[in-house]
Amino acid sequence: MSDKKYSDTLEQRKKAQEEFLKLKKMQSGEIAPEKKPSEVAIIPLTPSEKIKNFWYHYKIHTLLALFLCIVIVIGVTQCAAREEYDAKIVLYTNAYYYDGHTNALSEYMAQYFTDINGDGEVKVQIIDCSYTTNGTYDSDYTNTMATKLNSVLTGDGAVQLFIVDEKNYNHLNSVFTSVDEFFVDSAPLPADTYTFFEEKDLTLPENLFIGRRIVEGTLIENEKNIELYTAECITALNKIKEKSSNTN
Repeated sequence: MSDKKYSDTLEQRKKAQEEFLKLKKMQSGEIAPEKKPSEVAIIPLTPSEKIKNFWYHYKIHTLLALFLCIVIVIGVTQCAAREEYDAKIVLYTNAYYYDGHTNALSEYMAQYFTDINGDGEVKVQIIDCSYTTNGTYDSDYTNTMATKLNSVLTGDGAVQLFIVDEKNYNHLNSVFTSVDEFFVDSAPLPADTYTFFEEKDLTLPENLFIGRRIVEGTLIENEKNIELYTAECITALNKIKEKSSNTN
């Protein structure tokens, strides 16, 4: 046997003996057992390793935090983009309207109101709850519009003015058993309303009324700013009545 091979054999025997003695000491409790490879902490060193380690341990936390941030951003954006109106008017007739009709009506009605929210512009929202009763539209559409009307009747104190035809005027005046009459004041739309629409190549049904609903004793009576909305609607309706009496 060569000297090198003999030396290697002695070295291997020495290591085997040391391992055996170390194992005996571990079994007797003289020294602590060595940790398994899976139990040894691997400290990430490179940026890539640190990112992978963070993602492994905090993946769910990160995704939840990201989801909450997205929800908050969307909510803030929607609130910032929400239109603030100085007045709201329900359009409730036996007819069908396009956006052009409601936009034109909103533009025309702005002259009777003031900038109560202080944004430098008078904005009037027209809430279209109209539908025909001649069978043109299916029951789902009719039910949707009826639900929409009911929601504005009970849920928004700013909604006190209604543009109606004679049929729906009489309907609203008789449908509520809690009040003698739904409308406490009304007036026909001024003649220049129809002229305004004709100039835009649009038409409105003839003989439309605008009426102010009753507030006292209803669900909207105690809503925030109800006195401000009521005063604004009364003033606007009086302006319309004055113009109607001079032009119709």
